[in-house]
Amino acid sequence: MIGQSRREGTLAPEVDTLTPEVGTPAPELGTLAPEPLYCDDDTTVAGTRTQCRACLYKRTLPEGYFPQHMTEHLCQHQTCLMNEGKCKQHYKVVLVRNMNVAPDAEGRDVEVKVGVSCSCIVKEDSIIKLFDR
Repeated sequence: MIGQSRREGTLAPEVDTLTPEVGTPAPELGTLAPEPLYCDDDTTVAGTRTQCRACLYKRTLPEGYFPQHMTEHLCQHQTCLMNEGKCKQHYKVVLVRNMNVAPDAEGRDVEVKVGVSCSCIVKEDSIIKLFDR
């Protein structure tokens, strides 16, 4: 389950990103709604099964940012595969525009790190590693 600090107020930094670092680390901007818009269920879809449950949350950026609302996909579990793996949050860096800044001013375009997916990573000391060939 994600921590209270991730659901309300500022977002805590997480594991890794899917994209390489772009300049300096992206700021955590805005707040997440306390309740998710939607959560994955654990049912089988097309012969597969979700190992790390994830939910979609609405992130609201401060007044004057465009877009002001974004949807964020966040992991809900810490572990997977009966504790033989861990859920890893993936991010994408998204460019948003601060409309409160003059068009030619520094800082008009801001990079924001947004959660986009969640995957199950097998632990190094897991028995499952024996089957990884």
